[in-house]
Amino acid sequence: MNDSLPPAPYCCPENHAPLAPASADLVAALNVRIAAGTLVTAGGRRLDTALDGGFVRADGARFYPITAGIAALVAAEAVALPVS
Repeated sequence: MNDSLPPAPYCCPENHAPLAPASADLVAALNVRIAAGTLVTAGGRRLDTALDGGFVRADGARFYPITAGIAALVAAEAVALPVS
């Protein structure tokens, strides 16, 4: 997780539910899927850059990536969870 992000209550752009920092284990698992070329966003874009971290929606249904220190808090950039 990028420690330079301001401490703020982030919320989901879809339903305004709270977002929490993703665990290192989840980010590592998603990076494995990125390396395999199999991780796709809600908008249909295949992710091809390793994640620095991310946020998980309170219900655990969406992951919002942080890449190159930038959080993508856009509904189309979310990844549906759980990732099988």
